[in-house]
Amino acid sequence: MSSYWSQYWQQGHMTSFGNDFSDNYTGALKSLWEEVFKAVAHNNKVLDIGTGNGSIIALGIQINPNLYFTGLDSAKLSLPEIFQNLDKVDFIEEASAEDMPLQDQSYDCVVSQFGIEYSSLPKSLSEVSRVIKPAGQFHFVVHECDSTIVKPNIHILNAGKALLNSEVIDSLRKLFNGLAKYGQQSAITDQLRQKLNSDIASIAAKHASGLQGTNFPVFLKHVMNPNFELKQRKSDLKIFLNELDGQIVRLSDLVEAAMNETKHLQLTTLLKEYGLDLLNDEHIFENGKMIGRYISGTKAN
Repeated sequence: MSSYWSQYWQQGHMTSFGNDFSDNYTGALKSLWEEVFKAVAHNNKVLDIGTGNGSIIALGIQINPNLYFTGLDSAKLSLPEIFQNLDKVDFIEEASAEDMPLQDQSYDCVVSQFGIEYSSLPKSLSEVSRVIKPAGQFHFVVHECDSTIVKPNIHILNAGKALLNSEVIDSLRKLFNGLAKYGQQSAITDQLRQKLNSDIASIAAKHASGLQGTNFPVFLKHVMNPNFELKQRKSDLKIFLNELDGQIVRLSDLVEAAMNETKHLQLTTLLKEYGLDLLNDEHIFENGKMIGRYISGTKAN
């Protein structure tokens, strides 16, 4: 998992939603973290699990610059310039939530947005309990399987898998070769083009909205530029397929991580088992649509 996420963060994304939140989170999510960080006492130490390129920490230092932040992630990151020369911010890359290289009872507050649920909860919540101080706080925003974030991505995931399991890519390669050998106007090239269009139509009939999310339509328009040579088309196809593989892995992780009734029960049971008292357990809404779940509480004294 971490290698594909490393590739993703190395592209410079600030959040796990690419261009949807290109600068940082806004709306209900930003408002939630504003309330959280305003309430944390000055000079407290905050740990962000699954930090990515530090989106939540970036919000935190704007809201309450008197806090000390540590961001932890299992991936190799590409941190933005805003974190350079900040003596109150530290990042630990390629370290798992299940085995955190941190001292016992060393943090006043542990936070995570769309991160903790990707881990093995029995191990990661045990670690949260270990590193958090008595009476310390935890605040988690987690994915919900019925949210407006997860549902569309399920369609994209299914479309991506269908695309790779179809004849589309093979037909596209054959068309590339036909264009190089016979040119744009030959009857053979036209037959190859019709075959590709038929294969794409079969996928689109079942996965229209999801197919857009894979970026295949945009890629197809790009790669069919009449000025492109065979070498260029093959190179661009290789890049697209690598990105699609990564997208499928990331979205598979997302779907598996998202909370359902069983996983939610597991989480709340584990919190109690590890001495983490649950104070808030509620859905988060944006424009009347559910986008996730907010879980927070304190560690028992």
